[in-house]
Amino acid sequence: MTAVQLPQRFLAKTKPEDRGYTSPCLIWSGYLMPNGYGQFRWAGRTQLAHRVAYEIQIGPIPDGFSLDHLCRNRACVNVEHLEGVTQRENLLRGETVTAAHAAATHCPQGHEYTPENTTVSGGIRYCRSCNQQRMRIRNERNRKARSS
Repeated sequence: MTAVQLPQRFLAKTKPEDRGYTSPCLIWSGYLMPNGYGQFRWAGRTQLAHRVAYEIQIGPIPDGFSLDHLCRNRACVNVEHLEGVTQRENLLRGETVTAAHAAATHCPQGHEYTPENTTVSGGIRYCRSCNQQRMRIRNERNRKARSS
């Protein structure tokens, strides 16, 4: 198969669709995995369709980088909607629990996450004010239990 034929075979599995982003998405109409990403056979192996589109039109994806769908549509293969970013950046930009926790500026009780009021253990932020309150309650409970 020549390089000229491959993009035609690739484009035959796409359709433009306006989903409200800056330009229309190019939706993959070939096989979609359960997680919403398209697959395409390229260079003798099955690969993610958006990565193939990027490599055909832009070039190699830098080592240590993943592609972020700026349009938030996993089935989109429009390279204008793809940006090479670190895996961490991609996770933090997403609509995931990890991203929501990282974006939080206050604990669930409303205390601000500041350097003075925040401790980190195992990569998880904890509110010192809430921890102190939990310790006071626990110590009070222990005192009552010892005195009865």
